[in-house]
Amino acid sequence: MRVYNELQLRINKILLLWGTTMEELEGINQFMTKEYLESPFIRRLIIRNTFVIIETYLYVTKEIIKIKIENSGDSLDWQKLALLNEKRVDINRKGQIETKDQFHSFIPSLRFTLNLFAEVFDAESPDYSTHQFEKLIKQSKRRNQITHPKAKEDLLVSMDEIMENTDVLQWFMTTHSKINQKFQEWIKIIYKE
Repeated sequence: MRVYNELQLRINKILLLWGTTMEELEGINQFMTKEYLESPFIRRLIIRNTFVIIETYLYVTKEIIKIKIENSGDSLDWQKLALLNEKRVDINRKGQIETKDQFHSFIPSLRFTLNLFAEVFDAESPDYSTHQFEKLIKQSKRRNQITHPKAKEDLLVSMDEIMENTDVLQWFMTTHSKINQKFQEWIKIIYKE
């Protein structure tokens, strides 16, 4: 039986979350048939779950960055650390420090996280100039409409939007593969120890 050190246990825990989310991606694939895609509910489910996968990936990525920084001797400037931890620091009326949660819009958060991951792991920066990334921006707005509908039309998802969603997933998986190579090299070193 293998005994893991504390660092490996932290990584295992966060990668378990990612693995579970990747099962969701496989789950989406089963609904990509004509029969299922005729259902408005299934179409909305596909859009929403695509963003569950991406948002989870961003959380996992931030946690991996923190783990690497804490265990490598590398450092980040305080601004990046604050953003990475999604915190805002303030002073209350008594002069005491208060830390509050600070959330950011999806696209800036995605860019920051992927760029920082590439920086920390010395990987190629993501390509945001593609039509697929533009579709991701459009789909993220669409996801917000579906999640917070103001009119019945907000809940209607066209087949074109489902096809755009496929492009979004393709961009995401391609980007993940490119920046993930250096992470894979690092993780092999961690598990040899």
